[in-house]
Amino acid sequence: MDYNIRRWKPTDIDALVKQMNNIHIWSSLSEDIPFPATAKIAKNYLDKFCQKGVEYDIYAIEVDNDVVGGVGFTRMKPPFSIVYQLSFWLCPDFWEDNLMDEVLDKLVKHSFFHLPVMKLVTEVFDYDDKAIRVLEKLGFEKEAALQKVALKSGNISDLYFYTLSEK
Repeated sequence: MDYNIRRWKPTDIDALVKQMNNIHIWSSLSEDIPFPATAKIAKNYLDKFCQKGVEYDIYAIEVDNDVVGGVGFTRMKPPFSIVYQLSFWLCPDFWEDNLMDEVLDKLVKHSFFHLPVMKLVTEVFDYDDKAIRVLEKLGFEKEAALQKVALKSGNISDLYFYTLSEK
């Protein structure tokens, strides 16, 4: 499958709103993303995503010139500044195509080479089996589990922390 990994652009507002309002994507996003999302909310995120620097390294995934996913690396605050939080999402139409496996493989290697990172950490809801499989294929390991701490779509879930350290 042909795809493109690129930086987010301010003109991606409509594409981001569309994806944020996909219930299957939203159900795996952090609690700070409201549903439904508006253009104003998407603009606020894009303003942050489009910044360049060591605090954020955030990408859009395109297929046929349509934004179908995103991957972000966010530097944690001191004293954890050698740790970056990984976040990712993908349009359900591409869940079975191994697209995220390929994209994350490239970007994880890129992050360890280009960012001041020693460890990546990502949070995954216990019901997100697809994300867990992708992470485990890439060598991430479950380091912690917090039980009954996440309220999403009216359900209380466990939250898993998966990590990968620089080799």
